[in-house]
Amino acid sequence: MTDINNHANLIWSIAELLRGDYKRSQYGDVILPLIVMRRLDQVLEPTRDAVIKRGEELEAQGVENVELALRQVAGQQFFNRHRLRFHQLLDDPGNIATHLRSYIDGFSALARQAIEKFDFEKHIDRLADANLLYKVIARVCEVDLHPDRVSNVEMGAIFEELIRRFAEASNETAGEHFTPREVVRLMVNLLLDGDEEVLCQPGVIRTVFDCACGTGGMLSEAEAQIHRYNPEALVRLYGQELNPQSYAICVADMLVKGQDASHIVLGNSLSDDGHKGERFHYCIANPPFGVDWSKVEEAIREEHETLGYDGRFGPGLPRKSDGQLLFLLHLVSKMRDPADGGTRIAIVHNGSPLFTGGAGSGESNIRRWLLEEDLLEAIVALPEQLFYNTGIASYVWLLTNRKKPERKGLVQLIDAREMWAKMRKSLGEKRRYLTDEHISEITRLHGAFEENERSKIIPAEQFGYRTIVVNRPLRARWEIGP
Repeated sequence: MTDINNHANLIWSIAELLRGDYKRSQYGDVILPLIVMRRLDQVLEPTRDAVIKRGEELEAQGVENVELALRQVAGQQFFNRHRLRFHQLLDDPGNIATHLRSYIDGFSALARQAIEKFDFEKHIDRLADANLLYKVIARVCEVDLHPDRVSNVEMGAIFEELIRRFAEASNETAGEHFTPREVVRLMVNLLLDGDEEVLCQPGVIRTVFDCACGTGGMLSEAEAQIHRYNPEALVRLYGQELNPQSYAICVADMLVKGQDASHIVLGNSLSDDGHKGERFHYCIANPPFGVDWSKVEEAIREEHETLGYDGRFGPGLPRKSDGQLLFLLHLVSKMRDPADGGTRIAIVHNGSPLFTGGAGSGESNIRRWLLEEDLLEAIVALPEQLFYNTGIASYVWLLTNRKKPERKGLVQLIDAREMWAKMRKSLGEKRRYLTDEHISEITRLHGAFEENERSKIIPAEQFGYRTIVVNRPLRARWEIGP
């Protein structure tokens, strides 16, 4: 964590160059895309000359589509054909803006698309006119992000820490972008709990999906954990993200990992499913808490009414002020058939999906359907003040359509509300964190599946209830005269 903070501090210090010429809320728009370029450039360094040479050879032969061949030469899912390295942009200060544009154009299609999502083009001339472009790039080049020294997981953590700082500086919410790393580790532990033996088998292939993937932190942690069990496991990552900046960082991260970055889709998961018809072994997500879904109401309501249970939202629709249960239903729709091995889901919610809505409401109908289908395996109550943008209570829901025999018809409730350590310095609303010992103990409680002071096991039908209205008839008033 110290190295991550040191890198983040060094990158954050670059923002001081922008003071006065840029608003604090704009710092990230300048610095994040340049950091992405620096990272990609250092990853490509060993094969850069070979890629340029091979590209020239193929074009001389009249080959038009050189993308696949150059990927193979690069040994990556992306490449850059520009003659200059990122740090060599500094060799010609008078033409640095022109060279930077050409450098960006030199990237392969998907990498270039990710950089374009930052909308960085509009800042190049502005920085040059303010005599800042050279200075900023020079400072970025001082940051060593070579993969031999900064792992993919560490790079993801650095991006997330920067986003948190930029969001805090502009009074925006970092919670829309990422989840605290220790909460991610807990969720992945719970998601994979009990699957260790299967994951260690030779030739195992697993797919992981996050419908609100942000910068890809949950996907990265899931991949890393599976590889701890089995370094040879083939893990394919899939995601969808609404925020263009977060999407761009996630795509860059997938490219560096050697993942197929086209599996990360930009757009709204609820109204425009980017992975329609696909199914996954594991699903994990932290959808936004309490976000109004009225902007996409028409598409969601149409799917609910026309497709019913053949679509994603057959069980019901929650109130428009909170779409968390819609994301949950979306993930449930991505479950593989139990005959094909089924699916496990870990998703974090605040208390609203648990308690909002009386009998017969959309929320209640969704909860009833999940229980009747025996999909809900466990709920973990987390401590308050774990998240950056809210101090309220939160819960990890675990769902699966491949429950172990001893869990069928039952739901485990784990009370981890008092399992926390105090942070030395608050980060927004985050004043507490989970230690490694807490994560291990919560995971152990789930795996043991025993009743004790922190773990309760309850038959699913006991969660059902009815609302009974008792009408008290009006009593007639009789007046007796004198």
